[in-house]
Amino acid sequence: MFKRMISLISKSGRAAKHARLMMGASAISQVVALGSQLVLMWEIDADGFGRFAVAMATIGVVVTLCSLRFGTLLITINDDEMTPDLARHLRHAIFQESAFLTVIAGSWLAIAGLWTTLNVILLVTMLASQWIMSHRALYERSQDYVNLARLEIWSQVACHGSAVVFALAGLGETSLYLRQVVLVVVLGVGLAWIGGIRWDGMALLSFKEWGALLQRVKGLWAEGVLESLFGRAQVLVAGAVGGEAGAGYFSQAMQLVVRPHQLLSPLVGRLALNWFSRESSAAERIRRRKQLVRLAAGILIVAVAGNFLLADFVVPLIFGERWRPAVIVMWALSGFLLFNSLVATHKMYLMATERTGSLVMARMFQFCGLLIPLVPYVVGHNVEVWVAAVGVSVGWALCFVTTSWRIRTTDADAAKLT
Repeated sequence: MFKRMISLISKSGRAAKHARLMMGASAISQVVALGSQLVLMWEIDADGFGRFAVAMATIGVVVTLCSLRFGTLLITINDDEMTPDLARHLRHAIFQESAFLTVIAGSWLAIAGLWTTLNVILLVTMLASQWIMSHRALYERSQDYVNLARLEIWSQVACHGSAVVFALAGLGETSLYLRQVVLVVVLGVGLAWIGGIRWDGMALLSFKEWGALLQRVKGLWAEGVLESLFGRAQVLVAGAVGGEAGAGYFSQAMQLVVRPHQLLSPLVGRLALNWFSRESSAAERIRRRKQLVRLAAGILIVAVAGNFLLADFVVPLIFGERWRPAVIVMWALSGFLLFNSLVATHKMYLMATERTGSLVMARMFQFCGLLIPLVPYVVGHNVEVWVAAVGVSVGWALCFVTTSWRIRTTDADAAKLT
């Protein structure tokens, strides 16, 4: 089935090889991450994970709102348009965006009274990660997937391996913060080593140039902000209804059920976007998008069944009895498990065909799912954290239904015009 999915987004044997490399790197990364999670969940309690998750969500809100989402734009620009001068121009823009974000986010951290050592570490790693990933998106256009796969594997081994060492050394939840530091350092050094980060000097963009860039990214920005805000909001809602321990159970249940999506993410994410953006035949794009969704759905339905049948036995056995409360949260996140990759495929298709307005609409409907835990909580009822997970699942289902409807409608309208 994975082989069939690779063939759908590969125009040549070389492209198929690249897809297999990224899938292999993703699989190795997931094994490493899961092994690290096993140790960390024995060494750190749910409250520690909850505090870290809430801190990530809180600090990330400002970064999310101010980020211009250059990464996706860099992938979707046509090859003929991406001249060396434009690439240099975009590198200047990435640097200036990072400087702006540093000032804004740092000021907010100080004003909000959140200026602590661990929070500053999180902020710096978030900003550095965004800058690095923008450069990575630009370098990915070279299709040097061998080095990118190696970088993916070694960065994951380094960050998760170091987290295990830190935790076993008795650093507790601080290990989670230091893991982020190791990740951005290895990614940054590794990307620079293979030529993915270049310094072209400093040239300030004019207001006119920024205006042109903002015009290009406005749809990507709106969708990206809503997507990221939903991810932050779900953790904050879980923390509000379940406290630090509830947020910890929620975040770790999310980490477990997201593994199938992360395994599929190279295919339904960047590689799919590359293929959809470069395919000239609308009919072929439609056909392969439908097949890709069907194949991904088949894999995910099996994953959902495994989640229901095995979680109650496997989680206490492997992670300890104290993590049994996470099982019901995992069950409640089945909608997230099923629809995440399917929405990602629709997202790549809509972005490639310049229909980000439909994505923005879908992301707005997604927030309706969070009303399920919020409404009873606001009126004074006690709400279990698994109810927040149900709201997340409903949100993803609404997002999938909306993107499916918009794709069907807009594809039909486009067919009438041809």
